[in-house]
Amino acid sequence: MDSSKPEEVMKHFLLFVFLFLLLFSGLQKKFSFPGERTLKGAFVLSHSDSLTKKNWFSGRFQQSYTAAFNDAMGFRTTLIRLYNQANFTLFNQSSGGGIVAGKYGYLYEDAYINTYIGKDKMKHGDLRDKIRYVHQLQNYLENKGIHFILVFAPSKARIFPEYIPSRYLSQKKGPTNYDEYIQIIRQEYPDLHFIDVIAYFSQLKKTAAFPLYSKGGTHWTNYALHRYFMDSLVHYMGSLRGEKFPVLKQHNLRWSYDLQSPDDDIWQTLNLFLSKDQEKLPYADFSFAKDPGDKKPGLLMISDSYYSMLYTSEEFNSLLSKNNFWYYNKTRYPEEFYQGKTDPGFLRDDLLQHDFVILMATEINLHNLFLFPENALSLLGLDDADIKVRDAKRQERIQFYINAIYNNPEWLNNIKGQVKSANKSLEALIRNNAEYMEQKEHQGKTE
Repeated sequence: MDSSKPEEVMKHFLLFVFLFLLLFSGLQKKFSFPGERTLKGAFVLSHSDSLTKKNWFSGRFQQSYTAAFNDAMGFRTTLIRLYNQANFTLFNQSSGGGIVAGKYGYLYEDAYINTYIGKDKMKHGDLRDKIRYVHQLQNYLENKGIHFILVFAPSKARIFPEYIPSRYLSQKKGPTNYDEYIQIIRQEYPDLHFIDVIAYFSQLKKTAAFPLYSKGGTHWTNYALHRYFMDSLVHYMGSLRGEKFPVLKQHNLRWSYDLQSPDDDIWQTLNLFLSKDQEKLPYADFSFAKDPGDKKPGLLMISDSYYSMLYTSEEFNSLLSKNNFWYYNKTRYPEEFYQGKTDPGFLRDDLLQHDFVILMATEINLHNLFLFPENALSLLGLDDADIKVRDAKRQERIQFYINAIYNNPEWLNNIKGQVKSANKSLEALIRNNAEYMEQKEHQGKTE
């Protein structure tokens, strides 16, 4: 009897601790005290399905309610940060999807690594067709007095492959989409206007006194964007127009541990409990030495997130009469200008009302170039039989995946949970998912 007494005490103690934690968690959920740091990154909280007879007997209501309850429990974000911290500190692994912890504190997005090692390699014939469309578009626009530029934007994996974990580098295959694009252009389309920022940054890496990428960021640093890319782009635009564009001036160079967005964007999405080791980066004020009579061209940029910083840059915008941005060739900015304007006739006219049309893609988007070359040719009435056949097949596969989503309750329910956070209609999100699946069909295939 006496020998079992310590065991009974321990049982009661553990029960008391469990009940206390349960009560404390419930109080935190109810009153949000103490406060918690919000998790960073793109994620979707679970939502409970409506209580119906069908959902009850199928078990869907119980399953969705449990998931929603778990996502709303008190101290959830703190526990997630503690788990992520342990995983990162002990095993140098990221708990967040798509983030790879490299050597010496360098972080990467796995999509860029997969592209660098050639996992999204397209057929050589498809890449040739893509450049042929680009060249055809350039010639048409040039005849209209519009300058076209194709820009190969860099990636951290391409510029700093030495910090990628060896398990990825051992999978590296032959030429990538980028390698073959450059070869095709140089051999078959030497008059194509393009800027190879990948090659430029690869050379800069050897001599530049300033970081091109931060350890915890996926985009080029704020400083590298302005000092190296913006300056090069403006110079190239001036050479095409046969005009001397304003010269970039740098002021107030300073180094800071207080990083500006997006210099630590990957690190933020790790959602760790402790602060990261500090990294010091350069920042400066930039301006262009302009003459009162300088002409301001209108620019249409088709790109991904790598252009977002330039789109909002006061220095860059000071050179332009308008700066329109077709993000992934889907979402168009300024929103107030493009709101509700999806008519092909309007988009065609808008395309022809700029002095420059620039298509800029990072390596993860080189496989399809946002489908802009084909779309633009179609808008201009220049699409040939090959483009029409390809588009018909593409639409057929997209519809296949749309039907598959509607027939898959789990998949459909997951997309429904994204409607509020994405601020898009259910139909638009379903189509986005279907288009993504159709694109994945073509990656990793070789002739």
